[in-house]
Amino acid sequence: MPGRAIAPFTVPADLWRRPETLDALRNRDIGWLFRLLRQYAGASQTQIAIACGMTQGKVSETMKPRGRRVTSSEVFERIADGLDMPDHARMTLGPAPSSFNPTSAAPTGTAVIRAQDEPVGLDSSAFLGSLALKPHAGKRRDRCADVRSPSSPGRVCSARS
Repeated sequence: MPGRAIAPFTVPADLWRRPETLDALRNRDIGWLFRLLRQYAGASQTQIAIACGMTQGKVSETMKPRGRRVTSSEVFERIADGLDMPDHARMTLGPAPSSFNPTSAAPTGTAVIRAQDEPVGLDSSAFLGSLALKPHAGKRRDRCADVRSPSSPGRVCSARS
């Protein structure tokens, strides 16, 4: 069948809910996932390679039972995008859902802090500086921090021996 190898393929929606597919995603076993795509979607190695931005040879090596393992988060993301994985499948594999929106994804009661939410009049470097206590060289181990606030301007140190 001329042209079949480069023709796009359709992944059946129920494939992403099959127990063996979810196991492959949970285990990040891309070879198993590719074999399932071949079995249930009829996708060739070349079609999978084109969809996922890989070469046919890499797909072939990945599909072997003890073949190439995918470990890069960028490759997982590229595979999820290329196969147009639904959000539940993407999250099972590891990448964020394609419709991810950090401000809407926060559970109820969780604050999402944005730059515009910073309190007015607070010098953030003073706040951060007060959290980072730095040891000084020498026999005495001092922990000092720069504190810039109206109540304690200057440097605060606590000695340790």
